[in-house]
Amino acid sequence: MLARGGRLIEISSTGRREVTFDLVDFYHNESRLFGVDTLKLDLVASAAILEGVAAGFEAGDYRPAPVLASYGLSESRAAYRQVAEGAPGRIVLHPQK
Repeated sequence: MLARGGRLIEISSTGRREVTFDLVDFYHNESRLFGVDTLKLDLVASAAILEGVAAGFEAGDYRPAPVLASYGLSESRAAYRQVAEGAPGRIVLHPQK
């Protein structure tokens, strides 16, 4: 799924915690896998990461994953329920909606 030398960044997980992939394909493709534990970051550190990737999105180098549903904070229980049930796409929480 990654272009040669591509990077996959994972910041959350739903469903199965263990995954498998073809290690030979992974290193022949020169792929990279990064994990980010956002619970260990404060607001300033999180903002720095977002600023670092913003230019890539603006230039069209990255495309966000498809969004399955969007919720306001008042609907956060429904959003988390959908994630816990294994939603097949991204769920977005908006501070104001």
